[in-house]
Amino acid sequence: MVKKRVTFTIDKELDEKIHHIQADFISKSSRSWSYSSVLSMIIDEGIRTLNHKTKNMMEEKHAQKNTN
Repeated sequence: MVKKRVTFTIDKELDEKIHHIQADFISKSSRSWSYSSVLSMIIDEGIRTLNHKTKNMMEEKHAQKNTN
């Protein structure tokens, strides 16, 4: 996977949550976890979840259209 450096701003509360997740990963495994790798995993999972929800919404909308 090709990596790209980006700069963005993030709310302090989200930053703290990401750091807590990172600390949890580090404490539960024998490898190190960079902030970037944890953030990438969170974003990837969020995109997958949204895609799944969108697919379900489209299927429901299609099913409703066919029953009317």
